[in-house]
Amino acid sequence: MYYQKDSAPAAKPVVQPVKYQDQEPGSIPLPPSVLGVIKRAEKEVIDPRELFSMKSEAQIDKAIVEESGPTSIYSQFPTYNRGFTTLQFGGRTFEPRVKYVEPSFVCHRRLYFEEKNAERQGWELGPLQPITSTLYFLKDFFTLPYNFGTRPCQRWECSAGKCLPGDPTPYLLYPVEFSVTGGLLQAGTVVGLAALFP
Repeated sequence: MYYQKDSAPAAKPVVQPVKYQDQEPGSIPLPPSVLGVIKRAEKEVIDPRELFSMKSEAQIDKAIVEESGPTSIYSQFPTYNRGFTTLQFGGRTFEPRVKYVEPSFVCHRRLYFEEKNAERQGWELGPLQPITSTLYFLKDFFTLPYNFGTRPCQRWECSAGKCLPGDPTPYLLYPVEFSVTGGLLQAGTVVGLAALFP
């Protein structure tokens, strides 16, 4: 048994014209200048004097109004508020402000007890770290007069040029800086302590 139902015809869509749209094709006549352009395009002949003529916007608008009429939709141009173009620049009259910028480096007093590999770079030697830190402290303690006498006129240091904390740097051994003033102060301290405690 077979049954087939006839399909209903599709409904015709309803088209609503918008504002300024032709209700019927050709109900709004084209301006003569547009018709002339169409005729010249069909002949493929254009007068160079008309093609390369320089006209201002006001002249073009006036010619359009004269050809199509003042009541035509082609004569409706947008209006602009031209009063803003006559205003003069008043200058920058706001008060000046001060902007504080945090520097990318830090300056501080000299550090005489410092283990850069462990304290700054995050190195850890496991069970040997307490022994290593103790040896670094003893080294800095016994060479304190030498480090204090090195660069006596410079009592500050900056982090500029140094590795940032946490940077992946190798375990470095920092050599002792050679200094004549530091050696004299170290020798004088040793001699003075030897004289006080014979």
